[in-house]
Amino acid sequence: MPEINVSGIAQVSMRQAEWHDELALPVVMVKNTPSVMRFKETAQFILQLMPRKNYGETGVDPKYWLEIKDPKHRDRISLNGLDGQSGALSAWKEDTSSKAGLFQWIDQHPDVKVNQLKEGPKHPLSQNVSGINYVSVEKAVDYQVTISQGEWKIGGELLDTTHLTGKPGMEGHAAIVVHRGGNIFVHPYEKGKWQHTSTTAGQPVLAAGMIRIEQGRMKSFHLDSGHYAPLLPQLRNILIRLSAEGVNINDIDVYAKHMSQDDVKVLVSQCSC
Repeated sequence: MPEINVSGIAQVSMRQAEWHDELALPVVMVKNTPSVMRFKETAQFILQLMPRKNYGETGVDPKYWLEIKDPKHRDRISLNGLDGQSGALSAWKEDTSSKAGLFQWIDQHPDVKVNQLKEGPKHPLSQNVSGINYVSVEKAVDYQVTISQGEWKIGGELLDTTHLTGKPGMEGHAAIVVHRGGNIFVHPYEKGKWQHTSTTAGQPVLAAGMIRIEQGRMKSFHLDSGHYAPLLPQLRNILIRLSAEGVNINDIDVYAKHMSQDDVKVLVSQCSC
């Protein structure tokens, strides 16, 4: 079995004139066991989800991490409930006779009884479970926008979101995300099917929210995403970016649930070119 030297070849020496002695820390060798491999895989997964705060990024709320990790991207309420401890996760933990991993176990028990809260009523998992669309990098290009002189297009066609359902109170809006690389993506929002992670694979983003566009012209923006919970740095990111792309941000309605409209207006003014 191959071995991994997790400490490098760490040698720490200290010389004292009166002793002329050299001390060295022992090299720690850890076997590459299945448990170690699972730990490394989990650590790598979490590392990829960590936002770079100094770039103004925001990451996915940890309660959605199982949804991202699940190969079928089942919705997080079905996986771990509203409290993060219920759903299929709780039922799997209770089945001490099984050696299957969580997602394999769910595939084997599609009708297991689950609840959304620890003490809540139970229902068959298959009754309410839904799968979130996570599109490939190649497919995501279909939702990448270009902005020229304030005009929004996808694939050369003017973008219009007014026919979309959006969120309650945000009818005619679509989901918008600014990937950490700077590209902007706009796609439908549909709870349980299309979420802000649909083109990001759960990677951190520079901004996320809901946008209304009419015949290629941006009309409103809501800083709103359950997965990414964007705050002031993300609002600043998108306002600066839009202004640089020729969007007159003074002419659009901007809302942020955690900020007063007076504070939003001040920020819009600061970010205007």
